[in-house]
Amino acid sequence: MDIPDGLLSHIPCPNGDGCKTVRCLFGHAGSQPIGAPTAGLDGASTAVTSAAASTGKHRSSFSDESSLAEKRPKIEHMEKTVNDKRSTSSSLSKSSSSSWTQRSSKGSSESSTNSLFSVSPVVSHDADPSLSALKRPISPPPLKRRQSQVASVADTPSPAAVTATATAGQAPTSVTAAKPSQSVPLAPSNNTTSSKPVPPAQEKRKPETLNPRYVAKAPAKHEIRLRLVKLLHQEFSRLNKLLHASAEHPEDRKHYLLSPQGLIWAALDVEEHYATTKSSTIYSDTIKHRIMEFKRMTVVQWVKERKETKEAARRARQAAGVSTPAAAPAACAKTPHTTEPAAATTGTSATSPPPPIVTGLPPDQELVLLQRHFVTPTDKLGNQGYVPSVPSDEDIQKARDAEDVSKGWEQCERCTRRFQVFPGRREDDGALTSGGKCQYHPGRLNRATQVFSCCSASASDGSPGCETAASHVFKANDAKRLALLWNFVETPANPDPNVPVDQAVCFDCEMAYTVYGMEVVRLTATSWPSGELLLDILVRPYGAIIDFNSRFSGVWPEDFAASIPYTPTAAADAATKRGAANPKGTDETSTNRPPMLMASSPEAARTLFHEIIRPETVLIGHALENDLKAMRMVHPRISDTVLLFPHPKGLPIRYSLRVLAKEHLDRVVQAGGHLTGHDSAEDARVAGDLVRFKIKSKWDDLRRRQNWKLVDGVMVQDS
Repeated sequence: MDIPDGLLSHIPCPNGDGCKTVRCLFGHAGSQPIGAPTAGLDGASTAVTSAAASTGKHRSSFSDESSLAEKRPKIEHMEKTVNDKRSTSSSLSKSSSSSWTQRSSKGSSESSTNSLFSVSPVVSHDADPSLSALKRPISPPPLKRRQSQVASVADTPSPAAVTATATAGQAPTSVTAAKPSQSVPLAPSNNTTSSKPVPPAQEKRKPETLNPRYVAKAPAKHEIRLRLVKLLHQEFSRLNKLLHASAEHPEDRKHYLLSPQGLIWAALDVEEHYATTKSSTIYSDTIKHRIMEFKRMTVVQWVKERKETKEAARRARQAAGVSTPAAAPAACAKTPHTTEPAAATTGTSATSPPPPIVTGLPPDQELVLLQRHFVTPTDKLGNQGYVPSVPSDEDIQKARDAEDVSKGWEQCERCTRRFQVFPGRREDDGALTSGGKCQYHPGRLNRATQVFSCCSASASDGSPGCETAASHVFKANDAKRLALLWNFVETPANPDPNVPVDQAVCFDCEMAYTVYGMEVVRLTATSWPSGELLLDILVRPYGAIIDFNSRFSGVWPEDFAASIPYTPTAAADAATKRGAANPKGTDETSTNRPPMLMASSPEAARTLFHEIIRPETVLIGHALENDLKAMRMVHPRISDTVLLFPHPKGLPIRYSLRVLAKEHLDRVVQAGGHLTGHDSAEDARVAGDLVRFKIKSKWDDLRRRQNWKLVDGVMVQDS
């Protein structure tokens, strides 16, 4: 770039008298800039305009000094001011213009600073009009600075501007506006400064792939995390498609549909929440439970989930003081979940108790409705897995002959491999089973997707299993074979007058794997509808235990080791220690409960159970056919929640107790995973509460449709 001579002569040379440059562009003491006025340095605009005029007009006639002097333009006066709004908006922000105007009104000559950025000179009429250089304003090259730096420059005069101001004779007297097209605004115009702080805008989320995010301490291997993320994304995509296809929620489609990238963000957010808040021991179980919740969600539940997620994200942004841009993507943001499992969770929080069930009936009337509408005779349930009658001796003998032929060979309940059982232990090494270790999938296989719920492995991949057990196990379901070990009995009459005739009892059994199949190791019974604990004992099985099945039974070897043999005196002492403050034993878990009493055998446990019931007693539970088989009982009256809450697809498909409790009671049960296992007392009470839920619904229907009402504590129909 060819810079005209004298263009920077109004600026003192930084080297001062020590400058050795032959043709220095800056000004020196004792030298007069070309075309500069003799009255002194009027400002940067005067020097710039003079230099442009001298170089543009007289470059061709520089032959002699006299002609040069004659052809120089005589500039009597040059105004060096800048328009308050138009010129300043093209170079500085209006805040800088405001401060400049204040200084100009006080007679200050700091306008030289602004004249460095935009100049519009007033040229003498003696100049040749054909010279366009005299008419064209001069602007410096654009400054490559940030807006904050430009604002600081506008408020603080440069050293050159201070020098020009000191030598200027007077303040600007007129304003000449520069054309808006001659410069570019460096800062936004704003005459007023708001007193309210503007919150920072939310940063736009970067696109991500369906790959688990990095966490400082990963709770599982990357392969497992990736599988879980893909399952979450699969369920989110399914629900998103259902919402898109729904014709009943046009507004919901508009506000809660997720983009493809939003679906990825949602899956990553949920997985990251569990990866950072759950330990490695429960991470897999909790997130799998959450995935199962998404699998069972309907469109209405998904919309509710999306609403809660967006509301939680909005509250989090408000707390952080971050504003949301209008074009922000609607993603399922990561929110703190208070329920198990969480991550974007509906229902009652884990810290608050579940809502109580209020039927509007006294306990005796609840029992009346139970017996009228929700009791099923077992003699009609033979095709549902129940044992309606005691197996005969001939049937038992056939089962014994078949067992002798099999020579102990069974099919593993977990991995389906064949192995041999040795009830008296193998002679050469004392082993209970053959076949070595068992590698299996503890989760169920989804029939529709052919994917295991435990590790999301596909059945078509031929995966041997994600967990390993020390031995193979088996389970016998045939009543005739079960009767080989100890036979079934019908519930006997109870002569004890303290046992009411009209009553209902909830009960549940926990089983472990032994050399004789699955045997009962814990029996729990509670009163209904109060839920008071009636019986809760451990049971020593007949066969040697192969696997306690603690993941589901909740019974551990430590419980057996610390147990106390059952006696009437020991039972009374245990009830006294439990105290009146906790008659239900609801505060007891597998980690803090006191040593339990142990029955000497399953038959002894059955005898204790028969002491608190009658044949007329209604037994309440979930999937009672398994519990009755474990206790070898034939009872005539049962109320099974599997039958009260049938699956739409029909048997053998059925709802689990966990699903029913969450759906109808807003309660999370069986969530301990392999750390604590199931609690038979909790399962028994939940089954009883589900029956009360049915009774409440029935009573509401009777009042609404058939004009039933409660008079003096008795249900009557109003005619």
